Amino acid sequence: MEKNARSKQASILKALGNEFKDVLSGDSLRSIASHVALLIAGEPLIPLPEVEKTYSATEVGKRRDISANLVGKISNKFNLKTPEYGIFVLDKAAGHSKQVSNFRYNEKGANKIIELWDSGAYYESEPADEEVEFLQASGETAIGVNQNGISQ
Repeated sequence: MEKNARSKQASILKALGNEFKDVLSGDSLRSIASHVALLIAGEPLIPLPEVEKTYSATEVGKRRDISANLVGKISNKFNLKTPEYGIFVLDKAAGHSKQVSNFRYNEKGANKIIELWDSGAYYESEPADEEVEFLQASGETAIGVNQNGISQ
């Protein structure tokens, strides 16, 4: 009876891996394969992939008391959402039942965000057009930029 249950669990995991193979990372797919092998064979035939510690934008922001939104803006402005600085993962959206793709920063990525924030590099160049529009709509100003998006 237990062997039949394990076989069904393995089939379900395998089907989930196949269904989401286009959105899951290679590490996630290897993890599923490892669990399928464990369920079928009863022992770990395929080792789990080693995964480095990652941090959400909120966790990175807490290091300097800045918002997750600002962490994302810095990351976007300097094109940091790359494999060098972290990974995209599927997450459950806060307050919703849907899944969303989020970027999680590795230690190098988190340190780069902090370095850019500490150096003031985020505010040294002209803001992007959409940033100026956001600032104008919200009535906020960025350092060195007036409400009309003109550098001072």
